[in-house]
Amino acid sequence: MSAAPVPDGPNPSRSDASLDEKSLALHEREVVAKEREVELKAEELRRSRWLNPVVLGLFATAVGLTGNFIIARINNSNTQRVERLRMQSSLIIEAVKTGGQAPACNNLVFLVGLGLVDDNGTISRTCKSSINGTAQPPSLPPAGAFELTVPPEKGWCYQEKDKSGDYSAHCLSSEKLCYLSKQYSKTATACDLVSALTSVEGWRPLSGGFLNSWYQLAMAKPLPEPFPQFPPGSS
Repeated sequence: MSAAPVPDGPNPSRSDASLDEKSLALHEREVVAKEREVELKAEELRRSRWLNPVVLGLFATAVGLTGNFIIARINNSNTQRVERLRMQSSLIIEAVKTGGQAPACNNLVFLVGLGLVDDNGTISRTCKSSINGTAQPPSLPPAGAFELTVPPEKGWCYQEKDKSGDYSAHCLSSEKLCYLSKQYSKTATACDLVSALTSVEGWRPLSGGFLNSWYQLAMAKPLPEPFPQFPPGSS
């Protein structure tokens, strides 16, 4: 009597292998998904670093400050240019208040040499032509406060010590001109208004100095008060 055939059924070993393959594939997909998620988060972090409101606010502030700085720089440059032109106009007017062309030219050339007045060649050509007699520079009558023949009763004055140890005194018609006259001196006193010049002992000035000043040179000692005095120990 023959044995009955064994019915076909699931093979346990084959099923286990299939399950292992499916589990491995699922695990690999999870790993790939997590790697992709990590990449996306890193990319988002890089983008959000620049899109962060704080970063955007700081960037806008920096742009605003830079713009304000540039505008302030331009405005300051324009203001300085206007003030320089105004100062040059005042200096030129005062320089030609000499009553003659030659002193006016001397003052103008001196101002150009100091760099206080810009010259595109007009002043130098005109003054050179004046010497040759072909052109005359403009000149104005001297200021009424300083007559050419009679020393004034008051003025804005300062004293100065030169390299040889001698002293000089200078008086001008305004405080502004006084400070302009002495601005490059390191040994000058402050400017001060002297109201009784003719009564100062030893004051025997000459007229027609720089910026139409009255001046006295080569003094062995400084003039007494009310002329401004040197600080103690500096004279």
